[in-house]
Amino acid sequence: KSAFKLVKKYRSFSKFHNFSLTERVNVFGYLKKYEDGYRLESTHGETYQIRVFIEESSDESDKPSRGILNDDGTVDIVSTYDDETSFYTDEEIHRVRTRRKKINSKENEVEHTHIGNFKVLIISSRDGKKFTDRLRLHGLQVEWMDGFNKLKETKNMMISADIVLACADSASHDIINHVSNQGNDPKYQVLFNPNEDSIVARTIYAKHQLKL
Repeated sequence: KSAFKLVKKYRSFSKFHNFSLTERVNVFGYLKKYEDGYRLESTHGETYQIRVFIEESSDESDKPSRGILNDDGTVDIVSTYDDETSFYTDEEIHRVRTRRKKINSKENEVEHTHIGNFKVLIISSRDGKKFTDRLRLHGLQVEWMDGFNKLKETKNMMISADIVLACADSASHDIINHVSNQGNDPKYQVLFNPNEDSIVARTIYAKHQLKL
């Protein structure tokens, strides 16, 4: 039953498999249906003609989407979202990465996108200070605990945090198991092979899940 839909998605992904967030201008917005077809209304208020869009059989009106801007001012739709949380998460991650790229291209300029001022706990025996310093640049309140501290002490720190980021490769099995056993609570996040960018991205994801 889903074969036709999957084939269309496959063709869409194939067309844009070389697409890079850092090389093309992204436009985030909502699809709006007009008499002559769909257009993309961005979150900043602009309306774009759509050059390429693999339409689904159902009505796509008001669906959150991401497009890439073409030289002629049109956009190609590269993805649509089934929920607002994923949409807002992707948009904010892209904004942070774009700002970071601009900063890296300018010597001695220090500026970071503000994510929020809620409390984040990082649990890691490696790179914890580096991750802490990075998140603080985005306005966050961050605490760092060694991943091999006693579970009881770590639990007390978790209670006061809004988001808990536990690094699986540098924390005890007891701590990782405890975090993993919190079910679907987005407050608790386990990261594998984390780096600064993935720490930021996961924080943004949890932020939108928790509506902080």
